[in-house]
Amino acid sequence: MSGNAVAAPLQVQPERKSLTWPLLANVPAIASLIAALMIIQRGCENEWTPDLYVLLGLIGAASAYFLWKARANLWKAVSSVSMAAVLLLAIAGATAIGTFIPQNEVPQVLEQRYGEAGAEWIDRLSFVDVFGSFWFTGLMSLLAVSLLIVILRRKFWRAPQWGFVLSHGGMILLLGGAVAGNVFGQRGMLNLKKGKPAERVEGRERSGARTGSFDLGFAVTLEAFDIEKYPDEYRLYVYTQKQGAHKPALERSLKAQQATSWTKVAGGKTRFRVSEYYPEIDLREVWTESKDASASSAARVQLDGNERWLAAGADPVTVGAAQVEFANEANSANWIERTSKPAPPKHFIDGEGGPMEVKIGETYTVPGTPRKFKVTEFLRDFSWDVEAKRAVSRTEEYKNPALCVEELAEGAKPVWLFMNMPGHGRKPTDLDLKYRCVFSTAPIAHLIRIDAQAKDIAYASGGKEVLRRPFELGRAEAIALTGKDALTLKLAVSEVLAHGSPSQVARNLSKEPKNPGVKLEIAAEDGATREKYLVGKEGAMYELAPGVKLIFEPKEGGVKSYRSHVAISRDNQVVGRATIMVNDPLTCGGYTFYQSSYDRSSQNVSEPDISGLKVIRDPGLGTVYIGMIMISLGVAFIYYVRPRLLRGSAGVRAGGDRTEEVPA
Repeated sequence: MSGNAVAAPLQVQPERKSLTWPLLANVPAIASLIAALMIIQRGCENEWTPDLYVLLGLIGAASAYFLWKARANLWKAVSSVSMAAVLLLAIAGATAIGTFIPQNEVPQVLEQRYGEAGAEWIDRLSFVDVFGSFWFTGLMSLLAVSLLIVILRRKFWRAPQWGFVLSHGGMILLLGGAVAGNVFGQRGMLNLKKGKPAERVEGRERSGARTGSFDLGFAVTLEAFDIEKYPDEYRLYVYTQKQGAHKPALERSLKAQQATSWTKVAGGKTRFRVSEYYPEIDLREVWTESKDASASSAARVQLDGNERWLAAGADPVTVGAAQVEFANEANSANWIERTSKPAPPKHFIDGEGGPMEVKIGETYTVPGTPRKFKVTEFLRDFSWDVEAKRAVSRTEEYKNPALCVEELAEGAKPVWLFMNMPGHGRKPTDLDLKYRCVFSTAPIAHLIRIDAQAKDIAYASGGKEVLRRPFELGRAEAIALTGKDALTLKLAVSEVLAHGSPSQVARNLSKEPKNPGVKLEIAAEDGATREKYLVGKEGAMYELAPGVKLIFEPKEGGVKSYRSHVAISRDNQVVGRATIMVNDPLTCGGYTFYQSSYDRSSQNVSEPDISGLKVIRDPGLGTVYIGMIMISLGVAFIYYVRPRLLRGSAGVRAGGDRTEEVPA
């Protein structure tokens, strides 16, 4: 190395300070503050017990130790970045607790969700009302003090610092407003019953004691309450019973109004679509002459001005206290006995082709299949005799009607069909039949019979024939019923078909969904197309194919909005009226009324009798708004005004240092 060379000075890298320790150093102080405020709140809300005094003393001693240890730079520690970070983390954690734990709930609700022990600790730690608790208010106040000290430690009167002062001062006002709302604010529920003025607001319930109730100084009366709902939606559900499955599985769900395209089911072998949707369907049965000699005869009659079709052998039609039936057999006298003793039960098998009446000892074919079955036995009140190992009837009453059918196939065993429990005890390989029993426990009081062969109308009551007279097509007959149900029934036979074929005709009465229905088109595997109507607000079911069921069912529309129409009165004089609805509160007398709930258990669901209003008085709300405005102005000042001020001041300083050369 040359002797003239000068060694470069050794550059020592400054030691990087860890941010972990300052953060952790502030945790005990914050934890002590939270614990002390929790104990103070516990003692104020309930009563001071010796254990609370002991705990508060221990925590107070620990806090005094931490304060004494930091006495040298306490002012700097409170306004440090690490203190602000710990406070913000604690406030964020408290906000999360208040978000996930239901606030201001009664103990029963908390016990159902968290158990008795969990609910007790939630109450002890004041987690039941986090944002109104002493410890949360303490955290907010400490953060405001820390920000204030930060401002005072700077030269806040200088213009470049004004943005800093505005933003931090805005945060202080925001925190102060929140603390003022928690400490001096009022909040509670006002349950209004229609027509009854109310002016006392019930506060939150905690530890079995109701606290925070207050008077408004004026009365609020619920005059009316209305609910606006979304329209009911009707859907078509396709259920498929797979081999070996215990219950059918939902294959697809379709909106009834939009299922106008062909939809494949049962492996693509069967298709269906909605050809017409009726909000209020009027479905009538119409008969036409049939060339089938085995088809039933039918008559079109007028019963008290209403047109009806009566088929031979079908169930009677009830009109008032009388039952009217149509028959095609002359000189039949056993029908009169039905007015003195109950008629024998009728058994029906509901299948794809509609209800099919069956009789004991007869053999039938399942419509659409080659499978045959025989009806072997009927029991009114089914029970199983374990000792005798056979089915018996416990009583003579129709408590559990059951029908025994046996498929005419090799290896098939008898199967019991239960009216009250469809599908009970049935295996997937058994016949898919649904049984229905029509029975009466009392005789028919008044029975009117129209006989097509005898061409007469007969009326029987009490086991006796009261009158019999011939009828002419189109001529009205007046039949006077006797006894306690005395009335006069007007009857006219308009048309008689020797062999009739029924069909259904539908029309829509209005656009209101009072009695919705759909008209289906079903394309079977063989290409044949048939039509079927599904009607009813309670839903209806139809078997599209073996093991495939289509259910037409309403889906009730949810609540769109609900409104309380209230009157404000002072000294029994109405001074104003208003409508309160969700997201549109009412402000009156310094209180804000929010539509919160209504009595869902009311019998009149569309217009409940009780409306729940959440009442809040927040004296710090204006301060919060001012703080938000100041924060916005401070941020704008820092990013747009302060750089120009700094550039201007830098130019002035540079101009003061410049020297101008003057030529000699």
